[in-house]
Amino acid sequence: MRTTERNCSGCRYWSEMIAQAGGGTTNPRGDTEALCLSERGPHAREYTTAETTCDAFAKNSHGAVDDPPNYGEASRAAYAVEASMKHKNDAPMFAPDGTMLDDQGNRSIFDDVDE
Repeated sequence: MRTTERNCSGCRYWSEMIAQAGGGTTNPRGDTEALCLSERGPHAREYTTAETTCDAFAKNSHGAVDDPPNYGEASRAAYAVEASMKHKNDAPMFAPDGTMLDDQGNRSIFDDVDE
């Protein structure tokens, strides 16, 4: 799923496999809630709705980290490769949140091409 919004529905840590129906006092609209699989951030290991936002957002460019049916093995490997990619001057090609960077560390003009 590709999105230009920086919310849970576009985050790689919003679980594809662990979700529940909303309702009750915490989610009266009944929106689907999925578990946040981030290791940091205010919603780590909590159920969130698609519209929730936080500073632990990481773009879901290769799928969720628990993407079925491979249980995230392929997407975690793709994110590891992305994190290790460097420009010729040894500057990182991607920020920790998945944003493509130019060789000066600025947000690349090509970051939104696929969105």
